[in-house]
Amino acid sequence: TTWVVGAVTDGKAAEKAGIREGDRILSIGGGEISVFEDVGDRVRPNPGATLPVVLERAGKQLTVDVTLGEAEDCQSGGTRGFLGVGPYKDRRDENLPARSTSRSLP
Repeated sequence: TTWVVGAVTDGKAAEKAGIREGDRILSIGGGEISVFEDVGDRVRPNPGATLPVVLERAGKQLTVDVTLGEAEDCQSGGTRGFLGVGPYKDRRDENLPARSTSRSLP
């Protein structure tokens, strides 16, 4: 199963490439995307790289080339790749306690 894009950051790589809310990202750079955390695993090591992103939109598969942005990596002091997407938030879960995570959004 794949996750659904719930947010696209204005002016960042995903928006520039035409990725939209509601798209399902199937793969990035040839690596399968099953959960949101997979996005960061594929994106972070590739700042500034252009990677093919396979999407599903309205039941159709399409591929877009995305030139990843670069962001400061506070942990390493270097740079990391940045796509600018967030997962769909299921409104039914709003009353559940938030999970803490040390990972930044890709």
